[in-house]
Amino acid sequence: MPKPLTVSKAWACVAMNQLAFPGAGTVMAGRKIGYVQGILMVSGFLLTMYFFLWYIGSLMQAPFKNDWNETAFYTEASRTKWTAILGAIICAAAWLWALVSSLSILKEARSHPPVLQNR
Repeated sequence: MPKPLTVSKAWACVAMNQLAFPGAGTVMAGRKIGYVQGILMVSGFLLTMYFFLWYIGSLMQAPFKNDWNETAFYTEASRTKWTAILGAIICAAAWLWALVSSLSILKEARSHPPVLQNR
């Protein structure tokens, strides 16, 4: 039987979800849907990083190319920037979903306070 979620553990889950990695706090709270949140966050991050690495790599290669053209570069960048935009939207969606999960975790912890035992 899983242990009841204390308020302090719920706050730790919230901190993990909102400040470290969306989905990790949800998993810590015993909810498997946190894995989906984490996968969303990683996929959005990878899409965004793909664009930035492409952009920086293209700029670094430019001095060594004889046929480099600034107009062609920015045309290609405007075609490729959708990966960064989509990645940022996916990251934001994962973070907001983790926020909703965090609020639910706090609500659950506050509604079921731990029972003190007399000894």
